[in-house]
Amino acid sequence: MAYAYDFFIDENPDVIERVDRRGREALQEGSLRTSRKIALNYVQRRFPALTLLAQQRVAHISQIEPLETLLDQLFGATNEDEARKLLEAQGN
Repeated sequence: MAYAYDFFIDENPDVIERVDRRGREALQEGSLRTSRKIALNYVQRRFPALTLLAQQRVAHISQIEPLETLLDQLFGATNEDEARKLLEAQGN
């Protein structure tokens, strides 16, 4: 009985597009969540004094590209002052 409407889902372009869009959105949200967690864990381990600042700044990044750029920059930061400047720039 659960399969009685499969034809509607499988053959309706509007339904297919909507399911695809929601799938893409879910993947993007998952990637964003994972990248936020990586950024926070990295800062917490490498620059513990900046943990609260990182939590505040990273939470407001809503696109994966800027977050990945920040991660790359944080990985290259050689000291806490550099990391602080990178995180503070996220609030501007």
